[in-house]
Amino acid sequence: MISASARWLRHLALALCVASAAASHAPAGEPPVGMVMQVSGTVTPPLSPRSEIDAYSPIRVASGARFVFLHYRSCALVTVVGGTITLSPSGFDESEAQVESKRVALCPRVWRLSTEGGPAIANGMVMRPVPVQLQLPPQLDLVMTGRKAPYILSADIIDSSGRSLARGNGPSVRATLHASESFRLRIILQGRAKPFEIPFATLPMPSDALFVLALD
Repeated sequence: MISASARWLRHLALALCVASAAASHAPAGEPPVGMVMQVSGTVTPPLSPRSEIDAYSPIRVASGARFVFLHYRSCALVTVVGGTITLSPSGFDESEAQVESKRVALCPRVWRLSTEGGPAIANGMVMRPVPVQLQLPPQLDLVMTGRKAPYILSADIIDSSGRSLARGNGPSVRATLHASESFRLRIILQGRAKPFEIPFATLPMPSDALFVLALD
C-alpha cells in the first residue's frame, strides 16, 4: 500500500512535469501575431480595433459578439462569432471557435522599430538599425503600435522643406501625399529629448493593405 507521503510526492512530481511541459511551450518574447480589425459585443480579454494580438493568448468571444482579426503571417482575415480562438506565429487554432468566415486578404506590412537604435524588424526579418526608409502608399493610413505607442505625444509627416503636412490622430497617421516622393515621420515621445524620425518614400501600391509601425 502506498503511504500518504508517497502519494503526495507522486502528485508533486506529476505537477512539476506538467509545469515543465507548459513552460517549454511558452513563448519567450514572441512579438504580436495579428491585429484586431473589428469587434462588437463581449470579448475576453477586452480588445479594441487596431490593437495587436499576442501569440498563444486565448480570446473568448461571447455568444452574439463579433470579432474580426487579421493574422500577420498567413494574411488571413477571420470573423469569429463565438467560442475561443488562439493565434500563433504560423496560424490560429479555431477548433473551439465558431468561425463565420475566413479569407485571404492583402498581406500586411509590419515594421518593428527600436526607438533606442536597436535592430529593426520588417515582417519578421531583421533589418539594419533605424532609421530605415519605409515604403508606403500615397493614400496613407499608418497604424502605430508597440510598447512606446502610449507615449507618443505627436506624429507629423514632414516634407523635404521641413513643412508639416499632416498630424497623427490617436494610434493612426492618415494623409494624402504625392507619389514617388520622400518624406519623414517625426514622432515626439514622452520622456525622449529628441524627436524620433523615420524616413519613408511613397510608391504606387494598394492602399487598402494594413500598414503597421510598432515602436519598441
